[in-house]
Order: sequence, then C-alpha cells, then structure tokens
Amino acid sequence: MKHYLRIGGVVELSTVDIPQRACSVVFLAGCNFDCVFCQNSTLIPVNSGELIELTKLLNVIYKNILIDSVSITGGEPLLQPTLIPLCQELKKSFYVSVDTNGSLPRVTSELVNIVDRIALDLKCEFSRYTSITQTSSNTLENVMQSFNIINSSSVVDFEVRTTVVPELIMKDDIEAISRFLASHSFRGVYVLQQFWNEGDVRELKNITSPTRNKLIELAEVSINQGVQKVAIRTREKGYELIS
Repeated sequence: MKHYLRIGGVVELSTVDIPQRACSVVFLAGCNFDCVFCQNSTLIPVNSGELIELTKLLNVIYKNILIDSVSITGGEPLLQPTLIPLCQELKKSFYVSVDTNGSLPRVTSELVNIVDRIALDLKCEFSRYTSITQTSSNTLENVMQSFNIINSSSVVDFEVRTTVVPELIMKDDIEAISRFLASHSFRGVYVLQQFWNEGDVRELKNITSPTRNKLIELAEVSINQGVQKVAIRTREKGYELIS
C-alpha cells in the first residue's frame, strides 16, 4: 500500500534548525492551531500544500549528500498518519527531529521511541493558551501530557521553544513558562525564537522583530527563574546557547 504526505515544501539545507547539524527541512501541511503570529500560516489549512508519495519524498532527501539529519516541521506534523512511517524510514540513515505543538500526546508517545529529537512549542503563559492558539479548552491539557511524555524519555533530545512577539508574547510569558520548566525538572534546552514579520505572517507585519539583545535579556530572565539550559535563535546569529 502506498503512503502519502501533504507537504508545503522542502528546504534542502539548513544549519539553524537543528543545532550543530546540517539538515533538510520538510514542511508538512495542516495545523489544528491558528496562532496569529504563525510564520507558516499558508500551511494551516488541512488541504494546503501538495500531496506526495512517501517514496518520492524519501528519494529527494536521500539524494542530498550535504546533510546528516532531517527536521520535520509544519503546520503540525503529528496530524499526518504517514509521519510515523516517514520517521521510521529516515531514522535508518539520518538524525531525525520533529517539531510539534504538543496537542496530540498519543502520537507523541509513539514518536519518542522513533526519532532522535523533539522540539515542543510552548506558545505563551498558560492562562492565555486558548485565545493565542484559537483552540478548545482541553488543548493545554494535551500539551502538558506531551511535555511530560517527552521530558520523561531518556532516549530523545528535547527542545522547548517560545517565539518572542513584541506586544503579544514577552517577559511575563517567558517568566511563567520558565517557572513551569524549572518546577518540572526540565531536562532539555529552552529556546527563545525571534519573531520575524515577513513571509506568511498575517496581521502582525507592522510589528518590529525583537532584537538579539532583547532575546538575550529575556534568556537571562529564564535563567533567573531556574532553567538550566537556555538558548536564542535569531536571523543574525542563528542558534546561540546562553547558558
């Protein structure tokens, strides 16, 4: 039986998506969140992107001699049933990383035993989760389940990330998320990402991107809340470990 994926595109080479690795980035289409600051908003509709056979996508990736890893992002990759077969095949040859919003803990529990790395988005402080993601009230419960599944695993690298959006997601959010991480013995790296007001961003194009110095300042806030490993990711410098 043939397996298919709905993809939004493939970036052949990236050196910032997985720290210290050269990877291809696969964008899977469809998302169950509708965050106003989404920088891949054209991939939110479930029927967006292009339907492609799994073997065809694998052939494209295998031909790339410059990479040692693959990052799968979206959209929300865990929505697609063929994600598991894709990761199983890629794992035979590559270090495999998957980005997720954490809303599908059942799939997360499968994924931790297959891939090398999971990057989980924590969007904002938790009292605003429903309004920021424009989802139902049980979303945060599912995200917490996914966090616990990944954080309890000893076999998968773990990144938690928050996109810093001026006027929308700033210091109070970073403080609250950092307190949560510190109190739950977070074992991974917390990454503060620079919002960029280009690409597929919708109504926030008038908001200026936070500076690298602002992200460093917020990283210090996180460190002061007790998070052991904190990094930033910017257009200027890529991934930088702060502590």
